[in-house]
Amino acid sequence: MPLSFLPVPDETRLPRWYFGGVAATLAQVCIYPVDVVKIGLQTEQIMEKITTYRYARYLLQTQGLPGSLRQQFLHSTSRFGIYHKIKEELQMKEVPFVVDLMLSAASGAVGALLKNPVEIINTRML
Repeated sequence: MPLSFLPVPDETRLPRWYFGGVAATLAQVCIYPVDVVKIGLQTEQIMEKITTYRYARYLLQTQGLPGSLRQQFLHSTSRFGIYHKIKEELQMKEVPFVVDLMLSAASGAVGALLKNPVEIINTRML
């Protein structure tokens, strides 16, 4: 079956909420080195003999990237998943803005509750 690049009607399109979690995790991979250097500079852990590059490389190899990725993936996928599941349950074609805002806030709050224990572990690793 050849690939078709024609638009798919909305009736057959399924929400791919997990793509948001994967995208946020990939963004974390890109931002993490900058964040590590920023934290090192803010807390003045960089000694004069060690260059910033060496320090960042050391931290990237030994410190909390896996915890950071777990935290980001859990938070993002839970937010998007809960939001889309609740929106499906409403069975409305057009969701009013206020309802959409409340759904977003509620799913963000649940995602934050799920993320908090992982964030504490990640903070301890750094």
